[in-house]
Amino acid sequence: MKAVGRAAAAVALVALLIAGPRAGATVAGDVGLGPGADHCLLSTRTILTKASEYQLETSRGSALAQLVGDRSAEADRLKHTAASLQKLAVGVVEGTEALSETQREVLKDIRQEMDQISESTDTDHKENQDQVDRARDNLVACDTAISGSEAAASTSSSEESAHATCRTEEEQLLATKEASCAAYESACSSLNAPSCMQNLASLQEGSEFDTIQECVAQISTWSSPTNASLTEKRAACAKDREAYERKIETCGRAQGSFEMAFCNYRTALTGGCSNYTQCRSSREAEQRQLHEEVRVAEKGRKSSSVAVQLIKCFLGVIEASAEEQPQRLEACRGTDEFSTSHLNIAYHEAAPAQECDTSPVENYPCHQEWLPGRYQK
Repeated sequence: MKAVGRAAAAVALVALLIAGPRAGATVAGDVGLGPGADHCLLSTRTILTKASEYQLETSRGSALAQLVGDRSAEADRLKHTAASLQKLAVGVVEGTEALSETQREVLKDIRQEMDQISESTDTDHKENQDQVDRARDNLVACDTAISGSEAAASTSSSEESAHATCRTEEEQLLATKEASCAAYESACSSLNAPSCMQNLASLQEGSEFDTIQECVAQISTWSSPTNASLTEKRAACAKDREAYERKIETCGRAQGSFEMAFCNYRTALTGGCSNYTQCRSSREAEQRQLHEEVRVAEKGRKSSSVAVQLIKCFLGVIEASAEEQPQRLEACRGTDEFSTSHLNIAYHEAAPAQECDTSPVENYPCHQEWLPGRYQK
């Protein structure tokens, strides 16, 4: 907002310029310097100081109201300056005004003030554009509240897949265990022992030793392979039962990991959706307010820029040679509009809010619908 104070200073300089040698005391009195400040350049420097004090004083109060007032005041002062310089330029061209060296020094001061106003205007423009861009970036940053749940969703999905695979393997091991143990039980239930075994006790009582020996031989021939088969089947049943029981424990741990990961995902998604809604609401409001204030500032800068360019145009008339002055004056008078496109602000419309769907985590561990929805067995 330094340009506002400089515009006030420019008005004072023009008053000093047009009033002539006695302007020092008059303008000094207007700004409260008191008697005795009758040197033009000294008065000019003091006026610039007073303008800076004005700038500091007007930096208080409502930001938007101040912005509107300051920009309007700056543009009005610069338009007044341009009108005064036009009148002076016409007088110089027509020969009714002769400038003293002191007045020419004041003209240099006015040009310096215009250059500084232009520089300050460009700086303010860049700062406003940066603010508008940051407001857009801050709004886009709200999306991270949702995207933050994507990693948790991926982890939950991986853990669910691992648990499902484990349960499938558990089912396979159960079938294998049931088959091997059934084979062992079936073998034990159908031994097909030699029939003489049933009469062996009576044979001993009858002292039928040869028959007893023949029966024992039959038993020996039957028992060895039968025992080997039963031992193998028993070991297979025990091994498959142990593998199945270990898999049950492994799948229980996998289920716990999955459910923990799902709860983390639910927390991330529901919390992210809540944060996203709050973030969008507050930052959209901030963006709207900022755009309103920047549009006011943009309009004021453009008005000031047009006035500054016109002032420089008339300064160029006064500073030109006598031969060039008429043509330059006509060029200034014939200029309908100076370009202000370099002061355009690129505003950014807020992108549509993303849909935040929490239905994937509607049912969760310990919830009534969780077990039938996730585990079929």
